[in-house]
Amino acid sequence: ARENAALRQRASEVQAILAKAQRRAADQQRLVRKALSALREVHAVPRPELSDESAAEIADLRRQIEAAHSARRQQAEVVRKYETRWAQLKASARRKQQAQAHQAAQPS
Repeated sequence: ARENAALRQRASEVQAILAKAQRRAADQQRLVRKALSALREVHAVPRPELSDESAAEIADLRRQIEAAHSARRQQAEVVRKYETRWAQLKASARRKQQAQAHQAAQPS
């Protein structure tokens, strides 16, 4: 029973971490979409008419997009690791329960 409670506690912790990572990923996607729309707007202006200030803004937006993509990739990797660990924990708990049920079913 204590093991089950600890496993449930760990499962809820992993789910909370996973939910937080998914929220962060959603925020990153929203920011990337916003940056892309701003970038498209800037790119709509013909190149020769761009001022130095606009060129610097474009470069900054590109850096921000790359940083957001990098963060998104890292978060996706973290989510994947947690999902893998969660699957392992569930499988382990299932095996333990089966072993306990098997032992309880066998006469001593």
